[in-house]
Amino acid sequence: MSERLPPPRTLGPDSELPLQYPLSALESDEAWYVVVQGRAEDWLARFEKGPGFDAREWATAMAHTFNTRLLAQIEAPD
Repeated sequence: MSERLPPPRTLGPDSELPLQYPLSALESDEAWYVVVQGRAEDWLARFEKGPGFDAREWATAMAHTFNTRLLAQIEAPD
């Protein structure tokens, strides 16, 4: 994965491309990214690695929180 990715596309409930896929955390040499699972070019957040900041924890927690809510939305009856 290259160190500098292009900015993410606008996603979410009000966008033309609502985010309906799980997220995952992806590591590079300098940062952790939150990406659309299986599509590293579709990153949503970048957490720079540095002393005193657990970038991995932030990225994995963000992906986990979103995936938990996505699953609840899928499983919830209409």
